[in-house]
This record gives sequence, structure tokens and C-alpha cells, in this order.
Amino acid sequence: MLLRRYIEHVREQNWFAVAIDFVIVVFGVYIGLQTQEWSAQRDVDALEAQYMTELKEEMSRNTILTSGTVEAMRSVVASGKQAVDFMRSDGQCDQDCWRLLVDFFIASQVIRPAYSTTVYEETQRLGFPRSSNVSSAIDNYYTLLVSAAIGIDNNPKYRVSLRELLPVEAHEQLWPNCHRLLGPVEKVVVDCPPAMPTEAVKAILRRIHSRREILEQLNYWIGMHSLWIPYINQIPTLAQEAIGIIDDWSLER
Repeated sequence: MLLRRYIEHVREQNWFAVAIDFVIVVFGVYIGLQTQEWSAQRDVDALEAQYMTELKEEMSRNTILTSGTVEAMRSVVASGKQAVDFMRSDGQCDQDCWRLLVDFFIASQVIRPAYSTTVYEETQRLGFPRSSNVSSAIDNYYTLLVSAAIGIDNNPKYRVSLRELLPVEAHEQLWPNCHRLLGPVEKVVVDCPPAMPTEAVKAILRRIHSRREILEQLNYWIGMHSLWIPYINQIPTLAQEAIGIIDDWSLER
């Protein structure tokens, strides 16, 4: 209809009408393009909001996964200190020898934060969030989370040395009774019940005590936890700060 009218106006040399028709066409094209742009922008905004919701959920899940990490690491430290005291002593075990062997075993555990970065990596690929303030808070959280996990020595000398000294029979009792793996989360059971004859336990402890390098390796391994634990303690706080900033950003949109 508009094209037919435009042609008629040209034939009639009604240039004023032609100009009006031209303006109408241009304006219509502009409105159409602008509408498409607004629609595309709304889609991007909606996608960003969806990913921010999923990112909050991922950080909350990570907080649950890492909630027991510091507690378990402190158990490693406490058991390690008991083991150090024994190594500094004359090596005699008069009572509760099983508990002392458990201390050596628990001190050999490598406890690292369990976490997921799937949603975070996808937001990075998409360029979300577009707010520098929100992005900075999220990056701070994930940077510390990943760095803390990677920074923990995954194969300390003490763990290898201690486990080489344990006979198969000890491994068969210590692992099922004093260690739990709940999905990706490790748990240590400090008060696991005695599961070996006392004389057999004493013989293992004498063998451990005779290896003086165990003390040096324990000093390193337990000492390094003084570095790792404070960093891991900060992770839940950074998660809550990032979630709060995302919530504020959502309200301002």
C-alpha cells in the first residue's frame, strides 16, 4: 500500500508527499531496527540474570562442600601434633596406643576444598557479569577458592613415608574405620574404635619412631597448615560478599 502510494506521488510529481512517504519509510525501518535491538538487549539481560542466579547457587553449593574442610584440616593438625610429641619422646606407648596410631594416620590425610567452577567458567566465556563491581567480587572468590585448593601439597613426603611403614593389616583397619569419603568430601574419624591387637600396634609405633626423618616431614606438613587454614577460612566470607553484591545488582536493574 505504501509503495503504491509512493509511486503515484512520484508520477504526480508531488514532491512534498514523496518526502513524507520517504520519512515514513525511514522512520519505520528505524523503529523496526530499534525494536530488534531492544528485544536482543532484553534477551541478553535475561540470560545474564539467569547465569547470576545459577552462579549464586554454585557458590552456595561450594560453601556447603568446603564447610567441613577447615574442621578436617584442624583434625589433621591436632593429630599431627600428637604424632610430633610421640616422635620427640622415648617412643614408649603405655596406653591408648591405637589412638596414637590413628593420630599418625589422620595426620597423613591431604584435605583439600571440594568445589565446582562450571557456571563460573561459562559466565567468563559469555562475558558475564558486565558490571565491573560484581565481576570483581566474583573473581576474588573463585581466585582464592581455586588457589587455596591448588596450593595445598597433594603428595607430602610424610604421607608416603608413613604409609610405607604401615603393614597391610593396619591399612585394612584404618581406612574403613577412620576415614570417610562422602561424595567429593573427605571426613576423618578421630575416635574410631580399636581394631588391632595392642602388641601389633606397639610394634608399628616402634617402627615409626625409629625413622627419624618422620619428625622432620611432620614438622613441614603440619606447619604448612598454618598457612593454608587461614586462607580457606576466608572462602565462605568471600562467597557471601559476592552473593550480596549480586543481590544488590539485581535490585538495581
